[in-house]
Amino acid sequence: MDKVVRAASEQNTIVAATDLINSSTHVRDFSKAISYLINQHLYGIYHIAGEGYCSRYELACFAAEVLGVPNNF
Repeated sequence: MDKVVRAASEQNTIVAATDLINSSTHVRDFSKAISYLINQHLYGIYHIAGEGYCSRYELACFAAEVLGVPNNF
């Protein structure tokens, strides 16, 4: 994400994949899940993921929109 934000801020053109889909997890959601596992004394391997999903291209476009810079992707 740092690369996307930097490129958008500097108005550089970057290539972002449209066929790679990610499921980002908000830090608050991740923290709640970890806290629950600890408090319940649960052990093992767990997969924690957010509900939404987007391509890297969609994420790059969103970052540009939030920063208020042109979309050069």
